[in-house]
Amino acid sequence: MITFREYLKQVSSESQKSEINEAAINEEVQASLQAIVDALIDAGNVTQTAHWNLRSSAFVAIHPWFGETYDALFSMADTVAEQIKIANINLMVTVNRGTTVAATDEQELFSRVKSSLEGVKYTLEGAMSDITLSRTLQNLLDGWMADIEKMIWFIEASTK
Repeated sequence: MITFREYLKQVSSESQKSEINEAAINEEVQASLQAIVDALIDAGNVTQTAHWNLRSSAFVAIHPWFGETYDALFSMADTVAEQIKIANINLMVTVNRGTTVAATDEQELFSRVKSSLEGVKYTLEGAMSDITLSRTLQNLLDGWMADIEKMIWFIEASTK
């Protein structure tokens, strides 16, 4: 997976910056990137809440994974938000701490995390099919898609 710093190095030339800015002017691109940020923040919040509420015998094994996962999701959201700002697009970031997992049942916690991750996957798939992205941004999102699919697989494997 490419880091945000590596991505910025790749788009540092003026020709690449203008390519991103021209694409960013498109309202569809703006809406898709906004949806990605929103989905990542929501999934991060749900995963963080599950991280705090996990109580089973699997706590020792799964608790750290939840922490790494919400950190990764928030980092992805931050990367997209920063790229949006670099492209000089208006972005409305709302951190909805009202997104809670008010479940004491561990299976419900896992189900809600899986559902939020599937929402991110669906949003990424939609964005990648609906808008034209620079090759670098496409590669970044492809890497994230693979990461999200691994997260979903882990949740599925943990609930069997």
